[in-house]
Amino acid sequence: MNLDLKEKRRDFNQKLNIRNLRQQTKKWLMTNTRTKIWIFIFTIFLWLFVILNNHYSYSFSARLETRNINPAKILTEKLPGRIQASFSGRGVDLFYLLVSRQKSFRFIVDCQSIKQFYDFPLNEYFQNNPDKVIIPRGANVRLDHVIWPETLHVVLDDLEIAKVPVQPIVDLTLEPGYILVDSMQIIPDSVTIRGPRSYIRNVSAIPTEKLVLKNISSSISREIAFNFPLNHNVVIDNKSVRCLQKVDQLGERELFNIPVKASNLGPYQKAEIIPSTAAITVSGGIERLKTIQSEDIKVMFDITRDWRPDESFYSPAIELPAGITAWRNLTPETFEIRVIRERQP
Repeated sequence: MNLDLKEKRRDFNQKLNIRNLRQQTKKWLMTNTRTKIWIFIFTIFLWLFVILNNHYSYSFSARLETRNINPAKILTEKLPGRIQASFSGRGVDLFYLLVSRQKSFRFIVDCQSIKQFYDFPLNEYFQNNPDKVIIPRGANVRLDHVIWPETLHVVLDDLEIAKVPVQPIVDLTLEPGYILVDSMQIIPDSVTIRGPRSYIRNVSAIPTEKLVLKNISSSISREIAFNFPLNHNVVIDNKSVRCLQKVDQLGERELFNIPVKASNLGPYQKAEIIPSTAAITVSGGIERLKTIQSEDIKVMFDITRDWRPDESFYSPAIELPAGITAWRNLTPETFEIRVIRERQP
């Protein structure tokens, strides 16, 4: 019994102590709050002052610039845009270097003396040319070594500028009863490319990405990007081209009184064609059929090629204008041709 009472008393005293500790802690936090905040802030500043004045070594990524390349030359391959390097200095200076503007922190490689190619051992190069490491003013840091790349391989070639045609890769499927009107337009149909001569001379055309359109029933106008790898330091003056293709509904129209003519007559020759006109049914886009005239259809006989003295009736050749895709029902199907030699003057 005594043991149980002692344990209960011990538990009670323990809970009482915990409660008192909580109350004391709460009281401590609630009293002199402003003073405690200032002490905390001062402690943080003191810690930062000590930390930032210690010396450290830290790696940074900085922009790489190449200068003084001969205007008639160009890099055969793009160089790395950034260099990874290790710097040492006080923490405050390294922090300032970390947050500085990119333009004020960079590495410069001078290519003025390069004729064709050269390998730059970057650690040796920047140790011998400390002025090529541009560090923001106020950052008292020292370059320890370049981490990557250790060697910069620079290869130059003659700059070549060429204008090459665009090769559109387009797959169109029309709905039944529709046709393509005229040929596809590519705007622009050629582009200017710049790059190393050894590569540019092998480029015959710039292909586009593949454009697939199905069940087309109206004219299209689409922007298509190039499918051309921009390696070897090649630059194209356009990023894309516009593809224009007219589409129209298929129709038919019958034309009458089409003049029938003969060509390639000899000196003092005259051809009599019976009958002298024809009728024909042509197919094409409805908009084109609205404007076509009988004179636009050519019904022709080539006397040099077709005429024979022992024959009288011939089938003519038909030439259709742009936008007309087919013809049928030529009336009549054959024509009588008489070649007459005129009296010489």
